[in-house]
Amino acid sequence: MSEIFRDIKEIEIESDKIIEHAEKEKEKIIKNARNDAANLLRKKEEESENLKEEKIKDCQKKAEADKKKHISEGREKVNALEKNSAKNIKKAVDFVFEKFEKEI
Repeated sequence: MSEIFRDIKEIEIESDKIIEHAEKEKEKIIKNARNDAANLLRKKEEESENLKEEKIKDCQKKAEADKKKHISEGREKVNALEKNSAKNIKKAVDFVFEKFEKEI
């Protein structure tokens, strides 16, 4: 009978060791999972920040290109207006002189 009690005691000790080992493994797995989650979060935040900076740079480049295009179009319009006004001034001067000469 004492042998049975001793076997039971050994089984209890062994099962306690198994439970203790399982608890340690559980804590290790939880710790690793938390570390992995924190690392993944940092990585995704960094990727998000890089993507945001890339989008901002793309928008700045597009805005700069649009600005240059509008300035160029504006200059072309100003040049065309200056050309036309110069022609009109010459015509106006010629017209005034012609009328003046007729009056004389």
